[in-house]
Amino acid sequence: MVKRNLVIKVAILSLLFSPVVLYINTFGGELSQDHSRWSEFGSVIGGIYAPILGFITLVVLTCQLSLQNKMNDQYYLQQLREDIEFYASQLSNILDESLVGNVTLRAVLHEKFMFCSHENLCSMDMKNIAIDIHKVMPQALDIWAAIYPVLIGLSAIDDSLFKMTLASSKQKLVALLSFEICVALDNLHFCRVDGKNGFTYVFNQKLQ
Repeated sequence: MVKRNLVIKVAILSLLFSPVVLYINTFGGELSQDHSRWSEFGSVIGGIYAPILGFITLVVLTCQLSLQNKMNDQYYLQQLREDIEFYASQLSNILDESLVGNVTLRAVLHEKFMFCSHENLCSMDMKNIAIDIHKVMPQALDIWAAIYPVLIGLSAIDDSLFKMTLASSKQKLVALLSFEICVALDNLHFCRVDGKNGFTYVFNQKLQ
């Protein structure tokens, strides 16, 4: 990075001084007492430096815009990481709450939705179970639904930072919830919306 900045500075200085050096080599370096010669010199230098300075200004503005975009992306990704962490933490607590009697939502998801086939998820019995879960504990499915716009937004941009944030977000969900629960939540959401989601699930990609 330091070497690159040094090369850029040398290139800019060379670009700035080369017209003067060229002029001296062509017309000589002796200072003239003739006003017209100074006028001619000013016209030549002004005509040369105007486009050069305009180009340098354009380059500087472009670099500033690129830097600003990177800073905006960093801030945006940081917000997304915080959102994922918040959602995962909240969902982890909800999963251990009792759904029916002493049976937790986590246990129900393991039993009913973890190993379901596509055909079973489309059955009326599973749809009714998903509806009942959503009625009794709506936060779980609502939070899971809120996570997906974040994941979809990260996957939509072909950039290394976004890809790394997507991978780390998925890993964070798995670490806090377990991969099996993430698959079960995909299945629950698919069953609850009757397959009308409009996107491919991240953890159970067989669902369409």
